[in-house]
Amino acid sequence: MTEAEHIRQNAKHIGRYVWGGEVECEVWHDESAGRLCYLNGDSTIGETSDSYANQKQVELFPDIWVVRIFDTEYFDEDWLLERGIGRTWNVYVINKRQHFHICSVEASYEAFLIDSGFEFTDPDSVSDDDRDRIDEEFRDSVAHDERVSYFSKSYIDRLPADQVHHHGIEATKGELLTDGDVMEGCCEHYAANTVW
Repeated sequence: MTEAEHIRQNAKHIGRYVWGGEVECEVWHDESAGRLCYLNGDSTIGETSDSYANQKQVELFPDIWVVRIFDTEYFDEDWLLERGIGRTWNVYVINKRQHFHICSVEASYEAFLIDSGFEFTDPDSVSDDDRDRIDEEFRDSVAHDERVSYFSKSYIDRLPADQVHHHGIEATKGELLTDGDVMEGCCEHYAANTVW
């Protein structure tokens, strides 16, 4: 196995060096070795010199995640009981490479709301007509939720595996895209193709 193959198999592709709009080489992060690796095709490039780094621009890929945040405690308990709703949630798209400091020393992630949902405590006992009526009532109740929210990094990073979905970077490798373009595309994709 060549060094480049080893890097591609064991490291994470996090970005690329760009010069004049052209991709110069790929940037990989090898967590086990605690270093960045630079690949140009099947060739590895050693540690970059200061002059090389100063002439090039590192473009990091967005690290897109879809998260589901349960928010049942914010609903009126009687309203939920009358409709047989067990729990509710919001689904957000976040970029873990972007951190914001909003009234806190701890970093926060910017979260874009793409969907809201609920589940019945006993789905078999709800008729199709009631299901449609309750869904419409629920959608009306969440229609005014904030489209962008901020959650602390530690809160998101502690979510259980069944509440997170890693989008990955495959969709962003083909073109030089701004983070905004990628986020917009991911929001549209997951709004139409639900994870949960």
